[in-house]
This record gives sequence, C-alpha cells and structure tokens, in this order.
Amino acid sequence: MKSIYFFAIALFIFSTSEAQEIAVKSGFWKLKYYQNDDEISKEKFENILSTNTAAFDKWTKGKKQENLWWTFAGLEGGFAVWFFAVNGDAKAMITPAIGMVSSFAIGSVYFFKSINSKKKALIEYNREFDNNTTFRLFPIGSKDGLGLALRF
Repeated sequence: MKSIYFFAIALFIFSTSEAQEIAVKSGFWKLKYYQNDDEISKEKFENILSTNTAAFDKWTKGKKQENLWWTFAGLEGGFAVWFFAVNGDAKAMITPAIGMVSSFAIGSVYFFKSINSKKKALIEYNREFDNNTTFRLFPIGSKDGLGLALRF
C-alpha cells in the first residue's frame, strides 16, 4: 500500500516539472512570443519575464532604446521632408542633410542597442534553466502491461 502512495505522489511531482524557457521570433508585422514552442501573448510574455528582475530590467531598457530609435527615425523623416522641400538651394540643403545623417547615425546606434538588450534579457531569463534537467512521466502501455516512461 505504501508503494502505491509513493507511486501516486511521484507521478504527481514528476508529471508537472516542465521547463518554462521563452523565445522571441520576428513575424511579418510584429514579434511573436513563445514559451516551450507554444505561442503566447505579449502581456503573458512580459508577466513571465517579470519573475526574473535582472532580465526584466534589461527588457525594459531595450524597450526604451527602441522608443528612442523610433524618435530618431521620426526626426530623420522630418529632416528628409525639409531636405526635399528646399528644391536645390545648396546652402539651404546643408542643415537638413546634416540632420538626416546625424539622426540616422544616432537612431542606428539605439536600434542595435535595443536588439542587444532584448537578446541579453532572454539569455538572462533562460540561463536559470541551463543546469536543470527537465523531464516528464508518461504512462505507456505495451503487450507486457502498463508502465511509466521518462521523457527528457
């Protein structure tokens, strides 16, 4: 009888141990968020990521850098409109040309820093699963009877 209780408790404990690694992949219009190969919403992704404060801080830093990138992209668009509105006056084209190039350069820096910060956040979160072996117990039937199999 004791072995049945032990077996039931072991089945319950081992059947629920599962990794919670997360990943982000780019879709056509937006980013897609995954947890164990299942697609999840952005809100659930951020809730999961918020359990690790270091990773969540890096993710919010990446989001701020992405907002700065969008700001400089808007500035570059404004300078481009100004540049093409001048209509060939060489002296008047210098200021918007410098503005376009500088906003592109600064925006590019924030764009790549944003990507790196978000990658570091995912690596930081998933690092907690590096040393853990995750497995599940599955009931299996064969011609010899019923049993349990470990799946890693």
